[in-house]
Amino acid sequence: MAKKVVVTSPPPIVVPKRPVRAAVTMLGDRKMGGEFFLDNATPLHEGPETLLELINNNSRTFVPFHTERGTLLLNRLAIRIVEFDSPEVVAAFVQPDNPFIHDLRIVLRTETQELSMQGFCHTGELHPQSRRPADLLNTPDAFLLFYSTGTLILVNKAGISYASIE
Repeated sequence: MAKKVVVTSPPPIVVPKRPVRAAVTMLGDRKMGGEFFLDNATPLHEGPETLLELINNNSRTFVPFHTERGTLLLNRLAIRIVEFDSPEVVAAFVQPDNPFIHDLRIVLRTETQELSMQGFCHTGELHPQSRRPADLLNTPDAFLLFYSTGTLILVNKAGISYASIE
């Protein structure tokens, strides 16, 4: 009689991540709430991965987004805006006399109208000789971090019709 061979698969690898609650508006104006999950560490710098890093990661076309209905794989370039909260990031925008904070008005084009947003951008992570809002808008990153009316917003730069420095 032949012995029965039992094949077991190894346990799944679990990478600890931290949830970040967000409201996403897709192209076509579909809106949904849920969570992105970010790495607790990144090779880019000390500390955890940021939502901006996840969304601007060119090695990923789709990013997981967990909703009440389940997990969606969002095409990151089909995302129009992501609204989220991060006290650490907000602190940079509300710090008095921060020379890297610039007033900026952006106008987004949608399928039905233009949407104007007044707020601030942060240029502190750019090269010291290239820290103007225009330099930030012209980086190869797909998304711009924007602060408006107390809300952090990641804006898909491909959807910006124009910007003006206030």
